[in-house]
Amino acid sequence: GRFNPPTIGHERLFRTALADPARPDVILFVYQTRDRKNPLTYDEKIQLIRTALPSIKIGPPTARTPLTALDWVFSKGYRDIRILVGDDRLSDFEKLATGWKDYSPDRNSVTIQVSSLPREDDMSADKVSGTTARKYALEGNFKQFQSILMGGTKNPALAKDTMKKIQERLAVTSKKKQTTEELDEDALARIVEMILATEAIGDLYSPDNPGARPITDTDTRVPEDTEKNRS
Repeated sequence: GRFNPPTIGHERLFRTALADPARPDVILFVYQTRDRKNPLTYDEKIQLIRTALPSIKIGPPTARTPLTALDWVFSKGYRDIRILVGDDRLSDFEKLATGWKDYSPDRNSVTIQVSSLPREDDMSADKVSGTTARKYALEGNFKQFQSILMGGTKNPALAKDTMKKIQERLAVTSKKKQTTEELDEDALARIVEMILATEAIGDLYSPDNPGARPITDTDTRVPEDTEKNRS
């Protein structure tokens, strides 16, 4: 999963899988997506997960997506695979697993079961999720952020550092987005100015105008007051 950041909801999911005696090999795959919703790096997420579950097996960083994770598991000889996901991703992963298995005849012997754990009331998405954790971080609400961060109560210093990184990276992203929007608005205003100026010149020097004369470089030059407004 993306685990940005990993939460106590994720931890409960992991512990449930680890407690299943029928599943001796539990492997966690951590993806490396980085964007506005995913501010933490792969290594930073691993550190948080290891704080709570030091001995859990983690797949290689080369397994960047669900498909490459399935490829890796298949290459290691696993043929009975259970994918445990959040209830909101169940349908997506069922389709993905079917598509992966149907891709090649040599995967016909593979059994894939996709399942999820129902969220309990205290783990509802509005209370415990990566989105909620990022929200708490941006609000500067460390108490709530720490309470739902995986490994947050075990290592308060790491929790504070994680919140700071989320704040800084999301703030930079927001600033870049705002700057881009401002540039777009400025560019649009200049384009409108050019169109209006071109239309005015066209009317002034139209062949239908008895007093028309050829257009010169001076005619197409932007007026000084317009240049000052742009700057």
